[in-house]
Amino acid sequence: MLLIPAFLYADEPDTTCKKSFIVVPIAYYQPETSLALGAAGGYYFESNNLRKISSISYSAIYSFKNQFIFHIAPKIYSKSKKYYFYTDIKARYYPDVFYNSTNEAAIESYKYISRHVQLAFQPQRFITKSWSVGVNYFMRYESPLFKDSIDSHHQVYQGFTPYFIQGMGLLTTFDTRDNMFYPNKGFFAKLSTWFAPKEFASDFAINTVNLDVRQYVSLAKNHIFAYQLYGISMSAVAPFQLMPTIGGPDKMRGFIEGMYKANNVVLAQAEYRFPLYKRLKGVVFGGVAQLYDTDWVAPNKLKVSYGGGLRYRLNDARVHLRFDYAFTNYNKGNFYITATEAF
Repeated sequence: MLLIPAFLYADEPDTTCKKSFIVVPIAYYQPETSLALGAAGGYYFESNNLRKISSISYSAIYSFKNQFIFHIAPKIYSKSKKYYFYTDIKARYYPDVFYNSTNEAAIESYKYISRHVQLAFQPQRFITKSWSVGVNYFMRYESPLFKDSIDSHHQVYQGFTPYFIQGMGLLTTFDTRDNMFYPNKGFFAKLSTWFAPKEFASDFAINTVNLDVRQYVSLAKNHIFAYQLYGISMSAVAPFQLMPTIGGPDKMRGFIEGMYKANNVVLAQAEYRFPLYKRLKGVVFGGVAQLYDTDWVAPNKLKVSYGGGLRYRLNDARVHLRFDYAFTNYNKGNFYITATEAF
């Protein structure tokens, strides 16, 4: 928020992105973290193509729940724009809650500390201007520390002891968005898989498939309708920390992230984004989600999320500061202050 006065004078960019470097003290709020303080920023490379902007984003955060979070995510395009290298590195010391729940309201919860490091690496090659294929590598080591004893009948879940996961798979992406941070128009679809057999020194033999589809429709100048269809399926034997879930600032805002989990999750969410004044924009959003067990049977109560918020553009790359308030059909509303879009 400290950046806002520095950007008031600038005009909305059209087709180019100037080189920019942002490092600021930040404060944000999410239900999972409470108030969080730290430093965050990004380096955005100069580009005359708003569809393909190389960037390195990073953050180091401490929350009032004594959570320490470090995150760095380089997204690099080759000079020829034929290759794209996405990397996501996370390290967390994260007091959290394990909820004994799949679909219904959680009646049992157990405090624990998630101590983990995680790496995702996805090198891709563009076959056409919009279509790319690549390799998906995933690694995670976690050593959880539980403050509460876990009853034996909860051992249907895994992940209560230290574990190591390492997997590889394939991915393909089709992307015609005019900008990766705040698209005005275009289509995005990504299908990815990764498999973690015991031969990869993985403690769990996990298979996962993930599909993410998004479209952005320009209704009028700076008036945008956007929607996302998302689905993920994971094999039955997996640590509860990796099981598909909803909630948090991106997927079904308003729900507590990790409270509801299952082997399969499908959701649909949409937003209407509109201008207010110069760099300030508004948004209204809504979504529905369903969680299923391993056999994709016995669906439970549908999850519904809806709300509104504000956006403030920070730089030429169209990175926005985000303020959202979301309601659900399960619990009271939740407030979010963060950066970049939910989808």
